[in-house]
Amino acid sequence: MTGWNNVVRAGARLGAAVLLATSGCSNSDGKNPAAPPVSQARVVRYEISGKYARPLTISYTDLSGAAVTIAAPLPWSRDLTYPANVLGIAIAGSSVIDNRGSSGQTVTIRILSSGTVVQTRSDSAASNGLVVIPAFSYVFP
Repeated sequence: MTGWNNVVRAGARLGAAVLLATSGCSNSDGKNPAAPPVSQARVVRYEISGKYARPLTISYTDLSGAAVTIAAPLPWSRDLTYPANVLGIAIAGSSVIDNRGSSGQTVTIRILSSGTVVQTRSDSAASNGLVVIPAFSYVFP
């Protein structure tokens, strides 16, 4: 059950990261004087690659700022153009519990913004074949 707990924890961390990244402070009239206006959409690419032979559970921020969870084999990528009101994004990846890889197999997750790598995380499968890359985020400048 330990592997499943890691998946649940990673999903919870992604939810918290999405909430943190998409919420902001505002004054009583609903405006946010601390944040400069953002007039441009942001082009983002999520990439997951590696030598992991099994599908991963992938959670990432969708266009509305909500978390989406899917299962997909490697390599995997998703291109999204986020509206200006999404302040940050997050992604996580972990083994599908009943479909483990082999010890030492690797996974790398990258977030690219406008073609530039802005965040990267990697992990290797443990002796039980599970790999977990906890949620990590990127806040747009």
